[in-house]
Amino acid sequence: MFRTILITVATFFICLGFTSCEKAGLAGDSGSSSITTDLGGGGAAGNGNNNTPQPGVLTAGEWNDFDNWNFWTGLMANDTFRLQQAHWGFYPNQRWVFTVKDATGATLPDAVISISSGTNSLWEGRTNRFGKLNIVPGIFNASLPGNMQYTVKFNNQSYQSGPLNAAVPDINVSLPITANAATNVDLMFVVDATGSMSDEINYLKVELLDVLNRADNQLPGTLRYASVFYRDFGDAYVTRDLGFTSNKTAIVDFVKAQSADGGGDYPEAVEEALKKAMQQNWSTSARARILFLILDAPVHDDAQKLGLLRQQVELAAAKGVMIIPVAASGVDKPSEFLFRFMELSTNATYTFLTNDSGIGNSHITPTVGTYQVEFLNNLLVRLIAKYGGN
Repeated sequence: MFRTILITVATFFICLGFTSCEKAGLAGDSGSSSITTDLGGGGAAGNGNNNTPQPGVLTAGEWNDFDNWNFWTGLMANDTFRLQQAHWGFYPNQRWVFTVKDATGATLPDAVISISSGTNSLWEGRTNRFGKLNIVPGIFNASLPGNMQYTVKFNNQSYQSGPLNAAVPDINVSLPITANAATNVDLMFVVDATGSMSDEINYLKVELLDVLNRADNQLPGTLRYASVFYRDFGDAYVTRDLGFTSNKTAIVDFVKAQSADGGGDYPEAVEEALKKAMQQNWSTSARARILFLILDAPVHDDAQKLGLLRQQVELAAAKGVMIIPVAASGVDKPSEFLFRFMELSTNATYTFLTNDSGIGNSHITPTVGTYQVEFLNNLLVRLIAKYGGN
């Protein structure tokens, strides 16, 4: 199913190249990067004059800011990019890396790390399937609070606590328990349903059932599915959703009932989409909770909406939900950094479409280092398998 879910979602994004750039206020290419290319396997050639989008041709890249932390801190020292912190209200300048293992030395997913300063709770996150959590507890503060402490919990039991020391960013924790890690995976697609997205939605209507069947066969435990479609204020609706279900017919029928319309200006109701996503019944114990946020435009730039967005990102981190943005054509530089702030907040990674496929409108060059160009379907399969597989 991994292959089919990637084929469908890859084709889903092929259409982004054709249709999602007709928003106002877009910036041109900026930044620079080096790339390597690995397009072997999983690709499918186009069909010449046939205008039907083909899977396995759209190209993409991934850049993990935590794996390249020195690059990130250097970027944030740049005057141009430092301004994005104050603009969006995210200040990811100091991180700690927790690695949690059980008494046998096995990595422990879903351990809860809480950060506090005095009586004030600052941040909470959960370890991924590798027992690792990158956490940025002062991400909403221009300067870090003092006297920060951490607490490690598992199954609502506190096991270890201590001070956070900037000189010791790597913290290894061994818990005196032997735990059977959860194998279930929650997978959610949050999708822009404004007028430019009609082709993507129509493709999902055709292919979704087969995608879900194959995904079930690839993951080690129970796979649950959910989706949120969103537009903007003033449209026929702001959000529509289907909560988590293992019933394939239910989610296929939900997607078939959707259509694309509305939009018009550049920003969309991203904060409302994340609010609706966080209201869903995410598993209290899981191997992975993955939210692919498919978008090409930011939240509206006003204090109330930005405040709501930050609240939902904080809630996602506490629930252990990885927000993985998939940046399409039409993304400008401020939006790129907003999306990266969201992935940094939730122990996730950043993905973006590239121009290597030659399909559709131009995509800005991401402000990253050397990355590998992949077919998008291969990239998404790799991420689902990495975070949700064995």
